[in-house]
Amino acid sequence: MTIAAFDDDSWKGLWMFTGTASFVVGYALSRWLVERREHCSSVRLVWVGSLIALLSHWLCWYGFLVVNYIRSEFFGGAVDPDVINPWLGLGVACGYTLLSMAFFGWLSVPTAIFLGIWLRRDGQEAR
Repeated sequence: MTIAAFDDDSWKGLWMFTGTASFVVGYALSRWLVERREHCSSVRLVWVGSLIALLSHWLCWYGFLVVNYIRSEFFGGAVDPDVINPWLGLGVACGYTLLSMAFFGWLSVPTAIFLGIWLRRDGQEAR
């Protein structure tokens, strides 16, 4: 993966993985843990925001690994020369998540928490 990181052309589509993962995880967790509950406290919003940030990083990397595998197996070209199958990618995505959280994730967790509290729909003040 580090070889691909230094090639600017191979990372042009990364925004698609980050946007898709953020939307899928944000929508699913917000729908399941926030909107279906009658009363949602600020503590729950902090937990949901943290989970959204963490799981969206993981889903982004896992999606990248799966697409890289599919491109390598079926189309003959992969972004990363060291192709990882989807089964091993479950754990490898965790390692990439730790690295991306160390460099960029410190900003995504507080942002997700802030947006969760700011966009609450029940119109009540944060407790």
